[in-house]
Amino acid sequence: MKTVRECVHTFMIILVPLVSLLIHGCALPHMDPDEYDRHCSDGAQWVDCLSDFEAFPTARNEIKQHHSDIRVLQYRPLLHLTIVEQGEPVSRDRIAIPEPFSSVKERFLAAVQAEVRPSHFTVAQDPHPTDRLGYFKQLFGKGLVLDIRSMQWVLMRVPDWSVVLHGTGHYALIYRVRVRLIRAEGPTLLWHYLCRSKGFRTEQKYTLAEWQADDNLLLKVKAEEEAKRCADDLAASLLEQ
Repeated sequence: MKTVRECVHTFMIILVPLVSLLIHGCALPHMDPDEYDRHCSDGAQWVDCLSDFEAFPTARNEIKQHHSDIRVLQYRPLLHLTIVEQGEPVSRDRIAIPEPFSSVKERFLAAVQAEVRPSHFTVAQDPHPTDRLGYFKQLFGKGLVLDIRSMQWVLMRVPDWSVVLHGTGHYALIYRVRVRLIRAEGPTLLWHYLCRSKGFRTEQKYTLAEWQADDNLLLKVKAEEEAKRCADDLAASLLEQ
């Protein structure tokens, strides 16, 4: 049976880390912008980098407490849907259907504005040249920036038995958009998130002929569905913080 002194010692071992967590738990993680840029910006392995640079959940409060305009940046849109076979894009097989980026941006910003009510969003009309964090302080000096960038717009071959049985493969529509909240001072990454495409769960898969029938009608319908789902996913992630 433990003595009183041993019990007190055990209690202090548990208490000290808890107090430290309460004091420091909401602090933003230290992150070198140059290190982040090497992993995550301008064509780097953006999927892998997200788990390596997780930001603490302060995004919603940052927006709510911000009394100046919040800049919104966008990048060059993806104008062609790329067909991907066995993990490799087939450059000769692209479909001239632009991504539904405007739908995602407008729906996402409307949801955030309705819930958090920031002072104002100032949306840049021209595509931003780079998403490297290191440039944000140089360009903006201070303030909050939301940047929205399309990361993937593809028809990806889904492994199944249809090729063996029928000689025709199935493809899933995959659309992924990343949003980041950045404080230009620093600069500091406060939050980032990549929307989850339904195509990754292969709940929707069709042959190329089915996707492109009737002047790509199915593609156009599913693209708008993905845009709504992506925008709602992004907004939910930010507003849950």
